[in-house]
Amino acid sequence: MQCSGRPYRLEDVLRARTLVAGAPGGTVALSPRRSHIACVVRCEGDHLPPDRGAVLATPPLVRRAHVLVVEIATGMVTEVSPPDASAWAPVWNADGSRLAFYATPGDGARLELWSWMVGASTAGPLSETETSAVPADGGPQWLADGESLVVWQKPGGRPVAPADTMPSPIVFRSPLAVRYATPPVCDVLAISAADRTSRALLPDRPVGDVIPSPGSAAFLWMEPQWASKRTLHLVTHCGNHHDLCVLSQGKAVAVRWDPLGRRFALVSGGAVTVFDAESPSAPPTLLPLPEGRHPKADVLLWTSDGGALVVRLGADLWLCPLDPPIKARLLAAHGFTAVAPISTRIGQVARRNIFALARDAETWDSALLVLRPDAEPERVTLPTPPLHDLGFTDLDPVGDSFVYAASEPGRPGDLWLMAGPPRQYSTFNPHLRDVALSTRLTFPFRTTRGEQVGARVVLPSGPGPHPTVFSVYPGMRPSRSRGVDRFAAGAVIPDDLLAAWGYAVVHPDIPHMPTEESPLDAVESAVVPAVDEAVRLGLADPDRLAVVGHSFGAYAVVGLLARTDRFQAAVAACGVYDLVSTYLSGVFLNPQRLLFLNQTWIETGQIGLRERLWDNPSKYIESSPIFSLDRVRTPLLLVAAGGDQPLSVWTQAAEVFTGMRLLKRECVLLVYPGEDHVPGAWSQDNRLDLASRTQGWLAQHLSDKAP
Repeated sequence: MQCSGRPYRLEDVLRARTLVAGAPGGTVALSPRRSHIACVVRCEGDHLPPDRGAVLATPPLVRRAHVLVVEIATGMVTEVSPPDASAWAPVWNADGSRLAFYATPGDGARLELWSWMVGASTAGPLSETETSAVPADGGPQWLADGESLVVWQKPGGRPVAPADTMPSPIVFRSPLAVRYATPPVCDVLAISAADRTSRALLPDRPVGDVIPSPGSAAFLWMEPQWASKRTLHLVTHCGNHHDLCVLSQGKAVAVRWDPLGRRFALVSGGAVTVFDAESPSAPPTLLPLPEGRHPKADVLLWTSDGGALVVRLGADLWLCPLDPPIKARLLAAHGFTAVAPISTRIGQVARRNIFALARDAETWDSALLVLRPDAEPERVTLPTPPLHDLGFTDLDPVGDSFVYAASEPGRPGDLWLMAGPPRQYSTFNPHLRDVALSTRLTFPFRTTRGEQVGARVVLPSGPGPHPTVFSVYPGMRPSRSRGVDRFAAGAVIPDDLLAAWGYAVVHPDIPHMPTEESPLDAVESAVVPAVDEAVRLGLADPDRLAVVGHSFGAYAVVGLLARTDRFQAAVAACGVYDLVSTYLSGVFLNPQRLLFLNQTWIETGQIGLRERLWDNPSKYIESSPIFSLDRVRTPLLLVAAGGDQPLSVWTQAAEVFTGMRLLKRECVLLVYPGEDHVPGAWSQDNRLDLASRTQGWLAQHLSDKAP
């Protein structure tokens, strides 16, 4: 039964404020005073143009995002970032009096560091003309004084632009990864958030990582990943400089200071290495890893007393005390795996109470756990309304308090604080209060391999059977998730808007464990039985069916069309369709990193073919939809973003379109120049155009009974 109220309109979606789950540097940040919550929110009504000038200046996920601050005592919301800028990565200083974040005003060609003081009406830039920030994975870096931030400056006072961190030429040599012929040399400065004065911290150095100590003026500096000799350096409060150790070149290294800033730890070789910052010349302490060398090992957290470390080994967490060095397994022994990236999703109350997000290894459901070395993990019960899927929503812990995003299905998320009884502290979208939510239900079915799974359904008003849109994404279990529908972000069209247009929406579970099977086999095994069951239940009209997908879901859509003719229309947005080409491609992840990560994505990541291209080329061809277009008969709408990278470059959509055209099959290709991988981050004009064209495509092919 549908709730009373008016139906969803496209304007509702375009006006909505949505929390940007998984934003670089974190989506939410609870101040150390526990008085304010900062968050990254996309205001869908923004008219900022596509970022054509500097694709690398703004991470794709936070295009047109803003930084908002919610005062916990009053619930008052203040937009602290500039209205004409994309902003992200809010980070509080140690006493919670100031907030720093990155912003790219106007066309996104310049990166700036901004600061806001609690009580002020607006924020201000710290890097107007003299300095510029270089983004770190964890956001802006505050020094221990709580007043100064780390920035970089070119010699002669010229600011560092994102392009400066990729000097020319870039020289590739096999079997080594990458070398830069002329590394950029910059000065590391500390700039005061109070009066914008600056002082030199480290002159004439390549752009690397700066990790300030929480308890003193000392900081660590890591040479960039492309350096010929990557060394970790310690710079003390009196300016003394110490070379500590040579790191594995090209490998991301997480370095963690203890709570007092006296020691720091990192994974080096097959051990956790602990350095004493007060005696940098003393030999470090080595804690051998429980499983020896591990390719995915990082130090995530010191306990609050500084007596133990939480270390990630692959998908498991270990507690490693310094004395005695007895290690305890926290997740795998109890049937859980770590949610990645986990570095922003782990908190500490005391040495024996560690909070972490994890997944049930069997059901793949997300859970918030209290971990103890000598007891079973304890699930933290969170109230209704249900949470977003914790695997994709950031959570910020401060002591025994947590900020998280929760919502009713069909609504954008709001902020909740768990400090005692959980309470909601924001209402970002009051204009949606009178919107009727569509009916939601689930139904069970079995895959062709005999697995018992389910599907989540969003129904329009009126009796069925309905014209139906199947939304697919391999590896997802929508029927089991307590999370809400993706209101914006990667969703091509939100579910409730499709329902308002008269379509039922079905999200089938598609079990797929990488390295165990081809994803296209998993898609066919689940989606076809889901269609049969939806038709049998009277929910779906068998003559009016469409299938849609975004990213990995788009890959699944085109692959599925070559295996079944059950659908009358299809929409595939921002997908990869040629695994051979993708496997041989390198990608720029950010201004400082050029990586060849597609091989991992295909061999052991989402695709999971388990073999190299040359070991089994036929497997790559069979798993690439581009080689099966001759079997596709369903009309296909392809959507591509001109600035999409690293994986889903728009040229792959052009290849599919060219193939369909040569085969004389019905296909339309939409390319949106300057946009990136996430449609929910596109400009309002382009989102409006995509929605209008998608609506027309579905109406054209699912008969004139649908709008």
